[in-house]
Amino acid sequence: MKILITLLITSLLTACAVNGQHSYIGGKCVSCWNNPLTQEPLNYAAGANNTEVLTWHELMLEGLNGKRDSLDIYGEDYLRYQYGNKVVSMKGNEIAYQRNVNQAVGDLKSAVSSHSLKPAYQVTVSSKIDGYDFEKQEFPVMLAESFILQSDNNINVLPKEIVVSVNNVNELPNLKMAANEAERFLKKRRNSRGIYVRYVLENIEMDVPGIFSARVKEVQFIDVKPSIVTRPDKEKFQPISVVEI
Repeated sequence: MKILITLLITSLLTACAVNGQHSYIGGKCVSCWNNPLTQEPLNYAAGANNTEVLTWHELMLEGLNGKRDSLDIYGEDYLRYQYGNKVVSMKGNEIAYQRNVNQAVGDLKSAVSSHSLKPAYQVTVSSKIDGYDFEKQEFPVMLAESFILQSDNNINVLPKEIVVSVNNVNELPNLKMAANEAERFLKKRRNSRGIYVRYVLENIEMDVPGIFSARVKEVQFIDVKPSIVTRPDKEKFQPISVVEI
């Protein structure tokens, strides 16, 4: 029996590596683990920035998981999510507009039906470092207690804003480095205090509609000043320091 289970796991992992597709049982991915015991996802590696980015759309779908039979009221909102400001011009043709809304409802139902949360996500946000603490050999960092994910479009019925609270804030680290390294660090960036911090999240659960909680499993400090990069570009940079929690 043990041999059979081992062969099954091996075949699932091999298939995933070959064709890029994951295998699911009961809605749970069984080919996304490096280790079936720890359940670490294949695309997760400490210090990397290739974990999927957590988005408003992802958590919006999660929030609708229990409403699959009553999604018609969200058709216009989902159409706005899909097409943005182009929706305004669509309204010039009443019949075509309603057809597009109906199609958006179908798209939303399909998206909700196939949706399942992944084991880990990353969120990268701008932050600031405070004055160097010689005793602790670290820079205090303005660490996040929650994240606000927003739709960029004019949403009326769906939640325009989704909040994810960190449930292990007291475990989050500061940016540690020796005093001589800290001096070089500040000199190189001309004493700029702006920095990006990437959080890798797990155990995401919905507390009430529009409000989630999650555990931070890793913090990455990125030596990039937020003022010089665009929002999408912040996900491209590798960290200078990584702390697993």
